[in-house]
Amino acid sequence: MKTHALKDNWALLVKEATHTKLKFFDPLELSIAGDIIEDFCEIDPTGQVFRYPEDVKNNLHLTGLGVINVEVLADGMQVLEDLFDKWLEGFREMEDAA
Repeated sequence: MKTHALKDNWALLVKEATHTKLKFFDPLELSIAGDIIEDFCEIDPTGQVFRYPEDVKNNLHLTGLGVINVEVLADGMQVLEDLFDKWLEGFREMEDAA
C-alpha cells in the first residue's frame, strides 16, 4: 500500500530491517530513531507543519502549541541523520560486496 505518512513508512522500514536481520540495523538504534520520529509526528504528522504556516483549508498550524524547543528538534534531527548515514553506508558496503 502506497503512503506518504512518515509513521507508516517508518513501520515498513523497521519491519523489513527486522525481517532481513541485516547486521547494520541495530535494534537499539531502530528504537531510538523510532522514538524521535514518533515525537516529530506528534507535532507534524503530515510533514506540512514545519513547511507551511497553514493547511490547505487555511487553518493555521501549531495554534495549540506554546513552544517548540528548536535545539531539541535539531539534536533529534542530527541523531536521525547520523543513523540514516550509517544505514546507507551499510547498504553501500553490501552493494560493493556484490
